[in-house]
Amino acid sequence: MLNGRAWGPADAPVKIIEFVDSQCPGCAQFITRYEPEMQAAFAGTGKVHAGQWKGENAGDFTEANLQQMASRLGSDTAALNGCLNSTRYDDLLARDSQEATQYGVRQTPTIIVNGKAYPSALNVADFKRIFSEVAPDVKFP
Repeated sequence: MLNGRAWGPADAPVKIIEFVDSQCPGCAQFITRYEPEMQAAFAGTGKVHAGQWKGENAGDFTEANLQQMASRLGSDTAALNGCLNSTRYDDLLARDSQEATQYGVRQTPTIIVNGKAYPSALNVADFKRIFSEVAPDVKFP
């Protein structure tokens, strides 16, 4: 995952992609409560790979607010502006946006399991039910 939270073998029969926003209360609940439970329940099975994380950042993290925060903190605002004006990640952002459109993502959090979108913060029981729908031949404890 882009944020280092990848787990499970890449060739696992169940694949998860998370679309989250770092400022979304539902996403925070999923990341801090449900995701650790899900990882504890499924990471060791070798049957699930959570390998991508797609982020959306809005709200307080506008370019103007970031510049203002950097200035107040005494950071190198010229370096920050160079990063903000860079096109280095434009292709990645375009691919993430296209992927979100492809899956019909309209809110965060949205969890994609084997190509099917589930919009909400899900718990272990929800994931067991979803896994049985998208991968009925894969058995989970």
